[in-house]
Amino acid sequence: MAGDLAVGAQRVGRRSVRLTLLSQTGAGVADALALVNGHVATPCRGARDVCYQAQLGARAAVVNVSVRRPGRAQVTARLRMPAAGARPAAGLLRSAARAFRALRSLHAENVLRSGPGRSVSTTYIVQAPDRLTIDVHGGEHARIIGTTRWDRRANGTWRRSSTPAIRQPDPFWAPTARAVYVAASGPRIVQLTLVQPGGPTFFRLWIDRRTDILLRLRMVTAAHFMSERELDLNHAPPVVPPT
Repeated sequence: MAGDLAVGAQRVGRRSVRLTLLSQTGAGVADALALVNGHVATPCRGARDVCYQAQLGARAAVVNVSVRRPGRAQVTARLRMPAAGARPAAGLLRSAARAFRALRSLHAENVLRSGPGRSVSTTYIVQAPDRLTIDVHGGEHARIIGTTRWDRRANGTWRRSSTPAIRQPDPFWAPTARAVYVAASGPRIVQLTLVQPGGPTFFRLWIDRRTDILLRLRMVTAAHFMSERELDLNHAPPVVPPT
Protein backbone atom coordinates (compact mmCIF):
# COMPACT_ATOMS: atom_id res chain seq x y z
CA MET A 1 0.00 0.00 0.00
CA ALA A 2 2.84 2.41 0.82
CA GLY A 3 6.60 2.41 1.08
CA ASP A 4 6.52 1.90 4.85
CA LEU A 5 3.25 0.00 5.29
CA ALA A 6 1.88 -3.38 4.22
CA VAL A 7 -1.69 -4.56 4.77
CA GLY A 8 -3.03 -8.10 4.56
CA ALA A 9 -6.66 -9.18 4.82
CA GLN A 10 -8.26 -12.48 5.77
CA ARG A 11 -11.85 -13.55 6.27
CA VAL A 12 -12.78 -14.76 9.74
CA GLY A 13 -16.02 -16.72 9.77
CA ARG A 14 -18.80 -15.60 7.42
CA ARG A 15 -19.23 -12.00 8.51
CA SER A 16 -15.81 -10.59 9.45
CA VAL A 17 -12.54 -9.56 7.87
CA ARG A 18 -9.25 -9.29 9.75
CA LEU A 19 -6.58 -6.79 8.71
CA THR A 20 -2.88 -7.17 9.50
CA LEU A 21 -0.80 -3.96 9.47
CA LEU A 22 2.99 -4.24 9.18
CA SER A 23 5.62 -1.52 9.29
CA GLN A 24 8.93 -1.70 7.38
CA THR A 25 10.54 -3.54 10.29
CA GLY A 26 7.77 -6.13 10.46
CA ALA A 27 6.46 -4.69 13.73
CA GLY A 28 3.00 -3.29 14.31
CA VAL A 29 1.90 0.22 13.35
CA ALA A 30 1.38 2.32 16.48
CA ASP A 31 -1.56 4.77 16.69
CA ALA A 32 -3.05 3.65 13.38
CA LEU A 33 -6.76 3.97 12.57
CA ALA A 34 -7.94 1.34 10.08
CA LEU A 35 -11.21 1.70 8.17
CA VAL A 36 -13.02 -0.91 6.07
CA ASN A 37 -15.56 0.51 3.62
CA GLY A 38 -15.60 3.69 5.68
CA HIS A 39 -16.23 1.98 9.01
CA VAL A 40 -13.66 1.84 11.81
CA ALA A 41 -12.05 -1.56 12.31
CA THR A 42 -11.59 -2.54 15.95
CA PRO A 43 -8.27 -3.85 17.35
CA CYS A 44 -8.07 -7.63 17.78
CA ARG A 45 -7.66 -8.84 21.33
CA GLY A 46 -4.03 -9.61 22.20
CA ALA A 47 -2.52 -8.20 18.98
CA ARG A 48 -2.07 -4.50 19.63
CA ASP A 49 -1.08 -2.29 16.65
CA VAL A 50 -1.04 -5.30 14.29
CA CYS A 51 -4.51 -6.80 13.94
CA TYR A 52 -7.87 -5.11 13.27
CA GLN A 53 -11.28 -6.63 12.61
CA ALA A 54 -14.42 -5.37 10.87
CA GLN A 55 -17.77 -6.64 9.66
CA LEU A 56 -18.06 -7.78 6.04
CA GLY A 57 -20.83 -9.50 4.08
CA ALA A 58 -20.49 -13.14 3.08
CA ARG A 59 -20.32 -12.55 -0.68
CA ALA A 60 -17.17 -11.94 -2.69
CA ALA A 61 -16.51 -8.21 -2.69
CA VAL A 62 -14.08 -5.42 -3.40
CA VAL A 63 -13.17 -3.91 -0.04
CA ASN A 64 -11.98 -0.33 0.38
CA VAL A 65 -9.35 -0.12 3.10
CA SER A 66 -7.77 3.07 4.43
CA VAL A 67 -5.18 3.54 7.16
CA ARG A 68 -4.69 6.84 8.97
CA ARG A 69 -1.59 7.62 11.05
CA PRO A 70 -0.74 10.80 12.96
CA GLY A 71 1.33 13.21 10.87
CA ARG A 72 1.19 11.08 7.71
CA ALA A 73 -0.94 11.01 4.60
CA GLN A 74 -3.83 8.58 4.55
CA VAL A 75 -3.08 5.34 2.69
CA THR A 76 -5.85 3.62 0.72
CA ALA A 77 -6.23 0.37 -1.19
CA ARG A 78 -8.90 -1.78 -2.82
CA LEU A 79 -8.75 -5.47 -1.89
CA ARG A 80 -10.63 -8.23 -3.72
CA MET A 81 -11.98 -10.55 -1.04
CA PRO A 82 -13.31 -14.02 -1.92
CA ALA A 83 -16.68 -15.19 -0.67
CA ALA A 84 -16.91 -16.46 2.90
CA GLY A 85 -17.68 -19.90 1.47
CA ALA A 86 -14.47 -20.03 -0.59
CA ARG A 87 -13.26 -23.58 -1.09
CA PRO A 88 -10.25 -24.72 0.99
CA ALA A 89 -7.39 -25.61 -1.34
CA ALA A 90 -4.61 -27.26 0.64
CA GLY A 91 -4.76 -30.28 -1.67
CA LEU A 92 -4.50 -28.13 -4.79
CA LEU A 93 -1.52 -26.32 -3.29
CA ARG A 94 0.22 -29.64 -2.65
CA SER A 95 -0.44 -30.68 -6.24
CA ALA A 96 0.94 -27.36 -7.49
CA ALA A 97 4.08 -27.80 -5.38
CA ARG A 98 4.63 -31.31 -6.76
CA ALA A 99 4.12 -30.14 -10.34
CA PHE A 100 6.47 -27.20 -9.86
CA ARG A 101 9.17 -29.34 -8.25
CA ALA A 102 8.91 -31.83 -11.15
CA LEU A 103 9.75 -29.20 -13.80
CA ARG A 104 13.06 -29.74 -15.60
CA SER A 105 13.66 -26.02 -16.13
CA LEU A 106 11.98 -22.61 -16.08
CA HIS A 107 12.66 -18.91 -16.59
CA ALA A 108 11.25 -16.52 -13.96
CA GLU A 109 10.92 -12.73 -14.18
CA ASN A 110 10.79 -11.26 -10.69
CA VAL A 111 10.10 -7.68 -9.57
CA LEU A 112 10.64 -6.77 -5.90
CA ARG A 113 9.44 -3.40 -4.63
CA SER A 114 10.06 -1.77 -1.27
CA GLY A 115 7.79 1.19 -2.05
CA PRO A 116 6.66 3.52 -4.83
CA GLY A 117 9.50 4.12 -7.30
CA ARG A 118 11.85 1.62 -5.62
CA SER A 119 12.11 -1.74 -7.33
CA VAL A 120 14.62 -4.40 -8.35
CA SER A 121 14.03 -6.67 -11.36
CA THR A 122 15.72 -10.06 -11.55
CA THR A 123 15.79 -12.81 -14.15
CA TYR A 124 16.18 -16.35 -12.82
CA ILE A 125 16.96 -19.41 -14.93
CA VAL A 126 16.29 -22.63 -13.04
CA GLN A 127 17.45 -26.07 -14.09
CA ALA A 128 16.77 -29.24 -12.08
CA PRO A 129 18.09 -30.53 -9.83
CA ASP A 130 20.60 -27.93 -8.60
CA ARG A 131 21.37 -25.22 -11.16
CA LEU A 132 20.42 -21.54 -10.98
CA THR A 133 21.28 -18.33 -12.83
CA ILE A 134 20.61 -15.00 -11.07
CA ASP A 135 20.73 -11.84 -13.18
CA VAL A 136 19.75 -8.67 -11.31
CA HIS A 137 19.00 -6.01 -13.91
CA GLY A 138 21.77 -3.45 -13.51
CA GLY A 139 23.36 -5.35 -10.62
CA GLU A 140 24.50 -8.78 -9.45
CA HIS A 141 25.08 -11.69 -11.84
CA ALA A 142 25.63 -15.17 -10.40
CA ARG A 143 25.47 -18.83 -11.35
CA ILE A 144 25.10 -21.78 -9.02
CA ILE A 145 25.73 -25.40 -9.97
CA GLY A 146 25.59 -27.87 -7.13
CA THR A 147 27.82 -26.50 -4.37
CA THR A 148 29.78 -24.14 -6.63
CA ARG A 149 28.90 -20.49 -7.16
CA TRP A 150 30.29 -17.93 -9.61
CA ASP A 151 29.80 -14.15 -9.11
CA ARG A 152 30.69 -11.72 -11.87
CA ARG A 153 33.09 -8.94 -10.87
CA ALA A 154 32.89 -5.36 -12.14
CA ASN A 155 35.69 -6.06 -14.63
CA GLY A 156 33.74 -8.93 -16.22
CA THR A 157 35.71 -11.78 -14.65
CA TRP A 158 34.09 -14.36 -12.40
CA ARG A 159 34.88 -15.21 -8.78
CA ARG A 160 34.35 -18.85 -7.83
CA SER A 161 33.32 -19.95 -4.33
CA SER A 162 31.58 -22.74 -2.44
CA THR A 163 27.92 -22.53 -1.49
CA PRO A 164 25.40 -24.76 0.30
CA ALA A 165 23.64 -27.23 -1.97
CA ILE A 166 20.34 -26.09 -3.46
CA ARG A 167 17.35 -27.97 -4.81
CA GLN A 168 15.58 -26.51 -7.82
CA PRO A 169 12.85 -25.78 -8.76
CA ASP A 170 11.84 -24.69 -5.27
CA PRO A 171 8.12 -24.18 -4.41
CA PHE A 172 9.07 -21.89 -1.51
CA TRP A 173 5.50 -20.65 -1.23
CA ALA A 174 4.10 -24.05 -0.19
CA PRO A 175 5.79 -25.81 2.78
CA THR A 176 4.38 -23.86 5.74
CA ALA A 177 1.30 -22.35 4.07
CA ARG A 178 -1.84 -21.75 6.09
CA ALA A 179 -5.35 -20.54 5.26
CA VAL A 180 -5.16 -21.77 1.66
CA TYR A 181 -8.33 -20.96 -0.28
CA VAL A 182 -9.58 -20.61 -3.84
CA ALA A 183 -9.89 -16.85 -4.35
CA ALA A 184 -11.04 -16.94 -7.99
CA SER A 185 -11.58 -19.58 -10.64
CA GLY A 186 -11.87 -19.46 -14.41
CA PRO A 187 -11.85 -21.96 -17.28
CA ARG A 188 -8.02 -22.05 -17.40
CA ILE A 189 -6.68 -20.43 -14.22
CA VAL A 190 -7.46 -20.88 -10.54
CA GLN A 191 -6.20 -18.32 -8.02
CA LEU A 192 -5.19 -19.33 -4.52
CA THR A 193 -4.53 -17.12 -1.52
CA LEU A 194 -2.46 -18.21 1.47
CA VAL A 195 -0.36 -16.91 4.34
CA GLN A 196 3.05 -18.00 5.59
CA PRO A 197 3.32 -17.47 9.37
CA GLY A 198 6.23 -15.69 10.99
CA GLY A 199 6.14 -12.56 8.81
CA PRO A 200 3.36 -12.90 8.18
CA THR A 201 3.75 -13.16 4.41
CA PHE A 202 0.71 -13.14 2.11
CA PHE A 203 0.64 -14.83 -1.32
CA ARG A 204 -1.69 -14.98 -4.30
CA LEU A 205 -0.91 -17.74 -6.80
CA TRP A 206 -2.16 -18.20 -10.36
CA ILE A 207 -2.30 -21.95 -11.13
CA ASP A 208 -2.93 -23.64 -14.51
CA ARG A 209 -6.01 -25.81 -13.97
CA ARG A 210 -4.91 -28.38 -16.56
CA THR A 211 -1.33 -28.95 -15.37
CA ASP A 212 -1.45 -27.67 -11.74
CA ILE A 213 1.67 -25.60 -12.53
CA LEU A 214 2.25 -22.14 -11.05
CA LEU A 215 2.24 -19.43 -13.71
CA ARG A 216 2.37 -16.26 -11.64
CA LEU A 217 2.51 -15.10 -8.02
CA ARG A 218 2.30 -12.00 -5.85
CA MET A 219 3.76 -11.70 -2.36
CA VAL A 220 3.28 -9.02 0.29
CA THR A 221 5.12 -8.73 3.59
CA ALA A 222 6.85 -6.00 5.58
CA ALA A 223 8.39 -3.54 3.08
CA HIS A 224 8.39 -6.21 0.36
CA PHE A 225 5.97 -6.31 -2.55
CA MET A 226 6.95 -9.03 -5.03
CA SER A 227 5.51 -10.20 -8.32
CA GLU A 228 6.84 -13.02 -10.47
CA ARG A 229 5.95 -14.75 -13.73
CA GLU A 230 7.07 -18.28 -14.60
CA LEU A 231 8.01 -18.69 -18.28
CA ASP A 232 9.59 -21.24 -20.66
CA LEU A 233 8.44 -24.14 -18.52
CA ASN A 234 10.71 -27.12 -19.31
CA HIS A 235 12.24 -25.08 -22.16
CA ALA A 236 14.52 -22.58 -20.42
CA PRO A 237 18.14 -22.29 -21.63
CA PRO A 238 20.70 -24.45 -19.79
CA VAL A 239 22.65 -23.15 -16.80
CA VAL A 240 26.36 -23.70 -17.51
CA PRO A 241 29.60 -22.53 -15.85
CA PRO A 242 30.85 -19.14 -17.06
CA THR A 243 33.71 -19.16 -19.55
